[in-house]
Amino acid sequence: SLPDLPVAVKIGRLAVPDVVLGAPVTGSEARLTVNASGSLEGGSLIADLAVRRTDDRPGEATLKAAYAAESKRLDIDLDVQEPAGGVIAGLIDLPGRPSVGLKVKGGGPLADFAADLGLATDGVDRLSGRATIGRDSDGYRFGATLDGDLAALVQPDYALYVAGRSTLELAGRVADAGPVTIDKLA
Repeated sequence: SLPDLPVAVKIGRLAVPDVVLGAPVTGSEARLTVNASGSLEGGSLIADLAVRRTDDRPGEATLKAAYAAESKRLDIDLDVQEPAGGVIAGLIDLPGRPSVGLKVKGGGPLADFAADLGLATDGVDRLSGRATIGRDSDGYRFGATLDGDLAALVQPDYALYVAGRSTLELAGRVADAGPVTIDKLA
């Protein structure tokens, strides 16, 4: 749940025409523009964010997210596209600083929510999968299954350990009373 504040917070439009991230932060200077809008009211959220590079590397990230407290519905659409040498590749130290594409999209009530995830570098799919949330008698089940060839995402000294197909499986539960249980992590 999101905070149910005694007031509504509404941002009709936030526009920041020039943001400069210095080389010590991102590896090389990056100039961005940020546009956003959103509201948080009655425990419900609507958010819309767009970040675009305005320098010689035309990357962009967009996020549309909504959570309706009454119906407990969550919708998320994240799309990040960045050319080689971009901020994300620099921040997470991807070998060769390749182009990066990340997508997360899903929706539904938390009793039956699913989101698909995809990560690509240099136009090659590296990781894909699905995350789910479902309701049971006294809590929520959550899970994720992701697989891909991760060798290109790690430094060369470690690539041997993740070469070929890798799979991550996670399953767990959050009880209404609060405890989180991890049933499977492989």
